[in-house]
Amino acid sequence: MAGEFIELDLAYVAGFFDGEGNINIKKGRNKNILKYSLSVVITNTDQPVIEYIQSLLGGVLHTTKFYSNPVKRKERYDLIWCSTSAQRVLKLLLPYLRVKETQAKLAVTFQDMLEEKVDRNRPLTQLELDVREILHQSSKQLVNRGGK
Repeated sequence: MAGEFIELDLAYVAGFFDGEGNINIKKGRNKNILKYSLSVVITNTDQPVIEYIQSLLGGVLHTTKFYSNPVKRKERYDLIWCSTSAQRVLKLLLPYLRVKETQAKLAVTFQDMLEEKVDRNRPLTQLELDVREILHQSSKQLVNRGGK
Protein backbone atom coordinates (compact mmCIF):
# COMPACT_ATOMS: atom_id res chain seq x y z
CA MET A 1 0.00 0.00 0.00
CA ALA A 2 1.39 3.36 -0.98
CA GLY A 3 2.02 5.87 1.79
CA GLU A 4 1.30 8.98 -0.25
CA PHE A 5 -1.71 9.35 -2.46
CA ILE A 6 -2.23 11.32 -5.59
CA GLU A 7 -5.35 13.46 -5.28
CA LEU A 8 -6.61 12.24 -8.64
CA ASP A 9 -6.36 8.60 -7.49
CA LEU A 10 -8.38 9.31 -4.36
CA ALA A 11 -11.00 11.21 -6.36
CA TYR A 12 -11.27 8.28 -8.79
CA VAL A 13 -11.62 5.73 -5.98
CA ALA A 14 -14.19 7.94 -4.22
CA GLY A 15 -16.27 8.13 -7.39
CA PHE A 16 -16.01 4.39 -7.85
CA PHE A 17 -16.91 3.86 -4.18
CA ASP A 18 -19.94 6.16 -4.48
CA GLY A 19 -21.29 3.78 -7.12
CA GLU A 20 -19.94 0.36 -6.14
CA GLY A 21 -19.16 0.59 -2.43
CA ASN A 22 -21.06 0.17 0.78
CA ILE A 23 -20.60 1.14 4.41
CA ASN A 24 -21.93 -1.17 7.10
CA ILE A 25 -22.37 -0.66 10.80
CA LYS A 26 -23.10 -4.25 11.71
CA LYS A 27 -24.89 -5.47 14.79
CA GLY A 28 -24.36 -8.97 16.13
CA ARG A 29 -23.78 -11.10 19.17
CA ASN A 30 -20.61 -12.74 20.43
CA LYS A 31 -21.10 -15.10 23.37
CA ASN A 32 -24.46 -13.48 24.05
CA ILE A 33 -22.88 -9.99 24.21
CA LEU A 34 -24.20 -7.37 21.80
CA LYS A 35 -21.44 -6.07 19.47
CA TYR A 36 -21.30 -3.40 16.76
CA SER A 37 -18.61 -3.13 14.08
CA LEU A 38 -17.73 -1.08 11.01
CA SER A 39 -16.92 -2.48 7.58
CA VAL A 40 -16.41 -0.90 4.17
CA VAL A 41 -16.67 -2.94 0.95
CA ILE A 42 -16.19 -2.25 -2.76
CA THR A 43 -17.69 -4.93 -5.01
CA ASN A 44 -17.18 -5.28 -8.76
CA THR A 45 -16.51 -7.82 -11.49
CA ASP A 46 -13.51 -5.90 -12.92
CA GLN A 47 -10.52 -7.53 -11.22
CA PRO A 48 -7.84 -5.07 -12.44
CA VAL A 49 -9.78 -2.09 -11.05
CA ILE A 50 -10.29 -3.77 -7.68
CA GLU A 51 -6.60 -4.76 -7.54
CA TYR A 52 -5.61 -1.18 -8.43
CA ILE A 53 -7.71 0.14 -5.54
CA GLN A 54 -6.17 -2.49 -3.26
CA SER A 55 -2.68 -1.36 -4.30
CA LEU A 56 -3.59 2.16 -3.15
CA LEU A 57 -5.62 1.49 0.00
CA GLY A 58 -4.89 -2.07 1.07
CA GLY A 59 -7.83 -4.18 2.20
CA VAL A 60 -8.66 -7.87 1.97
CA LEU A 61 -9.73 -9.22 -1.41
CA HIS A 62 -12.35 -11.97 -1.64
CA THR A 63 -13.34 -13.64 -4.90
CA THR A 64 -16.72 -15.27 -5.47
CA LYS A 65 -17.18 -17.71 -8.33
CA PHE A 66 -20.65 -18.58 -9.54
CA TYR A 67 -20.67 -22.25 -10.48
CA SER A 68 -24.40 -22.50 -11.17
CA ASN A 69 -24.10 -20.55 -14.43
CA PRO A 70 -20.48 -19.54 -15.13
CA VAL A 71 -21.26 -18.52 -18.71
CA LYS A 72 -23.70 -15.78 -17.68
CA ARG A 73 -22.12 -14.73 -14.38
CA LYS A 74 -18.66 -13.25 -13.94
CA GLU A 75 -16.53 -13.67 -10.85
CA ARG A 76 -17.24 -11.04 -8.21
CA TYR A 77 -14.45 -9.29 -6.31
CA ASP A 78 -15.05 -7.82 -2.85
CA LEU A 79 -12.41 -5.52 -1.38
CA ILE A 80 -13.03 -5.27 2.38
CA TRP A 81 -11.80 -3.06 5.22
CA CYS A 82 -12.89 -3.41 8.85
CA SER A 83 -12.77 -1.25 11.97
CA THR A 84 -9.89 1.25 12.03
CA SER A 85 -8.73 0.40 8.49
CA ALA A 86 -12.29 1.10 7.26
CA GLN A 87 -12.23 4.41 9.08
CA ARG A 88 -8.84 5.31 7.57
CA VAL A 89 -10.13 4.62 4.05
CA LEU A 90 -13.27 6.68 4.64
CA LYS A 91 -11.23 9.61 5.96
CA LEU A 92 -9.08 9.53 2.82
CA LEU A 93 -12.11 9.40 0.51
CA LEU A 94 -14.38 11.84 2.39
CA PRO A 95 -13.24 15.03 0.63
CA TYR A 96 -14.26 13.50 -2.71
CA LEU A 97 -17.41 11.55 -1.82
CA ARG A 98 -20.76 12.84 -3.05
CA VAL A 99 -23.33 10.06 -2.72
CA LYS A 100 -22.00 8.42 0.43
CA GLU A 101 -20.58 11.50 2.18
CA THR A 102 -23.15 11.61 5.01
CA GLN A 103 -22.93 7.86 5.57
CA ALA A 104 -19.11 8.03 5.65
CA LYS A 105 -19.16 10.84 8.23
CA LEU A 106 -21.51 8.79 10.40
CA ALA A 107 -19.24 5.73 10.11
CA VAL A 108 -16.13 7.74 11.05
CA THR A 109 -17.97 9.10 14.10
CA PHE A 110 -19.05 5.56 15.01
CA GLN A 111 -15.47 4.24 14.84
CA ASP A 112 -14.17 7.21 16.85
CA MET A 113 -16.67 6.29 19.55
CA LEU A 114 -15.47 2.66 19.54
CA GLU A 115 -11.86 3.76 19.90
CA GLU A 116 -12.74 5.85 22.96
CA LYS A 117 -13.64 2.74 24.97
CA VAL A 118 -10.53 2.12 27.08
CA ASP A 119 -11.43 -1.20 28.71
CA ARG A 120 -12.59 -3.52 25.93
CA ASN A 121 -13.37 -6.29 28.44
CA ARG A 122 -15.91 -4.14 30.27
CA PRO A 123 -19.51 -4.65 29.19
CA LEU A 124 -21.08 -1.70 27.42
CA THR A 125 -23.25 0.59 29.50
CA GLN A 126 -26.86 1.10 28.48
CA LEU A 127 -25.98 4.57 27.21
CA GLU A 128 -23.16 3.16 25.03
CA LEU A 129 -25.53 0.51 23.66
CA ASP A 130 -28.20 3.12 22.95
CA VAL A 131 -25.78 5.42 21.10
CA ARG A 132 -24.42 2.54 19.00
CA GLU A 133 -27.93 1.41 18.17
CA ILE A 134 -28.87 4.93 17.06
CA LEU A 135 -25.81 5.08 14.78
CA HIS A 136 -26.58 1.58 13.46
CA GLN A 137 -30.20 2.53 12.67
CA SER A 138 -29.13 5.87 11.14
CA SER A 139 -26.69 4.03 8.89
CA LYS A 140 -29.43 1.63 7.75
CA GLN A 141 -31.74 4.55 6.95
CA LEU A 142 -29.04 6.24 4.89
CA VAL A 143 -28.50 3.03 2.90
CA ASN A 144 -32.23 2.88 2.16
CA ARG A 145 -32.14 6.53 0.98
CA GLY A 146 -29.10 6.03 -1.24
CA GLY A 147 -26.51 7.36 1.23
CA LYS A 148 -27.91 10.90 1.56
